[in-house]
Amino acid sequence: MFGVRNVSVHFGDVPALVDVSFDVAPGTVSTVVGGDGAGKTTLLRVLAGRVVPERGTVSAPTGRDLGMLPASAGSWANLTVRQNLEFVASVFGLSRSQAAARSSELIELAGLQT
Repeated sequence: MFGVRNVSVHFGDVPALVDVSFDVAPGTVSTVVGGDGAGKTTLLRVLAGRVVPERGTVSAPTGRDLGMLPASAGSWANLTVRQNLEFVASVFGLSRSQAAARSSELIELAGLQT
């Protein structure tokens, strides 16, 4: 299990996260959804260890156990979900067959199979 407990982050006088808490159970796929300026990127940077919160605790996986694919900058609209996943897997050194197998697993976990 990983997550954050009572995490707060400010950039100057601007609050980015205020008393945020959540847990992610092992073996689950989670999403972070919100409008512009809601704190999604800051939250993910806290989980990745790129931003240190001024309050609260963080329990997060490290290295290859934590991944992020932003819709605006990291995905390609002309590619399918499977193609996006397989591309990112190849960047992380998975073979073509490993990438295909892992992509199928994630698509099934997310309930996106057609």
